Amino acid sequence: MLHSVTNTHNQNKSQHSLTTMLLATSLIAIMSLKPASTSELLEVPVMEDQNNQIGEVFDNLMVEMFDTEQSYAQDVEAKFTLEQTVKVYKTRLDYYFDLFDRFLEGGRATVFSPNAMKCSQRIRTTALDFNSTFMNYKASKGKNLSYDRYVFNFTSVVSNSGAESVGECYTTAFNLYSYVMMRKSQFKDITSIMTAFLQNLIGNILNFNTIYQNIVNANNAAKLSDVYFYIGRLTYIIIYFDPIDYAPLQTANDLKTMSAVEFLLKQSTNINNQASVGVISKISDVALSFLNSSIGVVSPNSTICLSNLTALNTTITTLNTQYKMKVYDKMGPTLRAITKSFDPITRSCYYSLFEYGKVVWTYLLTMTDINKLSYNFIHNLGRIYDATTDLIDNFRYGDPKVRRYWRRIGGDIGLVINQLAYLPTNYDPYKPQNTTKPKVLTAHTVIN
Repeated sequence: MLHSVTNTHNQNKSQHSLTTMLLATSLIAIMSLKPASTSELLEVPVMEDQNNQIGEVFDNLMVEMFDTEQSYAQDVEAKFTLEQTVKVYKTRLDYYFDLFDRFLEGGRATVFSPNAMKCSQRIRTTALDFNSTFMNYKASKGKNLSYDRYVFNFTSVVSNSGAESVGECYTTAFNLYSYVMMRKSQFKDITSIMTAFLQNLIGNILNFNTIYQNIVNANNAAKLSDVYFYIGRLTYIIIYFDPIDYAPLQTANDLKTMSAVEFLLKQSTNINNQASVGVISKISDVALSFLNSSIGVVSPNSTICLSNLTALNTTITTLNTQYKMKVYDKMGPTLRAITKSFDPITRSCYYSLFEYGKVVWTYLLTMTDINKLSYNFIHNLGRIYDATTDLIDNFRYGDPKVRRYWRRIGGDIGLVINQLAYLPTNYDPYKPQNTTKPKVLTAHTVIN
């Protein structure tokens, strides 16, 4: 088949040259197209300077993200003509995402990844939430609100709509990767790919010309939505082509019935489900368990913070295990869970920083007071003994290959320190009632 195509190409060399020229001319013309006028979009004025230094840093960050000449945030309504109808856009984001969705529609994105459009919708929702949060921030300026409230508003967006976007769009990317790998298996080598690509270009000359004319007409009619649709269709025709010499790794019937994800997972090798504990996991397990049992038990926000960090650490370990086991299709929900924990961790750990300082200072005062230290040792000897024996048993009989082994080390050591150093409850040290000096008997003292 390849030999016959090569012969045909040699016999029609002049036609091939003309084809190449037409393609180059079409692509250059498309790149030179200018979108319909969007002069009605108004720029958002730059925010006023803040006297507070922290406020200036935060404001500058927000301005850099949202307040540029290509700003996405708009607090005014701008009108755009779209497909002979008038649609009102409150932000530029909606306008840009409509154009992007038209490009995906023209490019038949669902062929490559079934949930591509849903990913776009998730990102749009997240972007609009960020936009709304930023507009609320601007409206509340001058009301002397604490900056932690502004930060928490943004982290809330990350953990809610942002987490949904991460999970959905990872699945989209994985589906696309799976599809590409499946299509790649249908070709023998790079030569067969290039041959099929050139044949696809030659066979679609008339389609290229038709699409080019449609793009020009849509642009002249100020139908920017149609322009993006046809650009997407042009992209689809260029990148979607079948092999000439059909010799895939699987049979034709298998490739027709097997989804892209199933194909990729079938190619993965089976490995041991038991993943070894890495150095980072060991250190984090010891540290988090130590903090939770030493400081967390006497600090409400610290307890919540450490619990959230422990859950995050477990989720990250799960993600690492999924990657090593090549269960890539399961990583989307895990990434979503990691992103969703961003706001709870930020809130609890922010306030726990102040509690950490108080608890550590209390520990230092107790450790430097021999009376309090002795009092704690005597009254908490039972718990100290239990934690010490548990630590010894863990060293003697525990399995270092499991995470529980390292968590017990940090937990037992932290408990011992807590029982020794924390401010004693109901502390009642011995205080002599009579502090006057006793009289010294002399020879002249008369005792009645």
